[in-house]
Amino acid sequence: MYVSRILTHRDHAHEVISYDLSGWLGNRWRRLHDERLAQLRRLVRRRLWLAVLISLGITSSPSAQWPSSPSCWSEARPVR
Repeated sequence: MYVSRILTHRDHAHEVISYDLSGWLGNRWRRLHDERLAQLRRLVRRRLWLAVLISLGITSSPSAQWPSSPSCWSEARPVR
């Protein structure tokens, strides 16, 4: 966040230009951004697999099966 602020705010522009830091800061920002995206992808992948495993566990358990004819179906009232 600090690097992006230096690259985008006008207050820091004269220092970035005078020390010729735009290339270095741009590369640094891209590297940090790529690392952050890689971490986020790993987190999403891990959570997705966890959700798949949990839903497989729930659907394979005997208590999770639907009854063939639930009692609430026979008690349905006609809509008027």
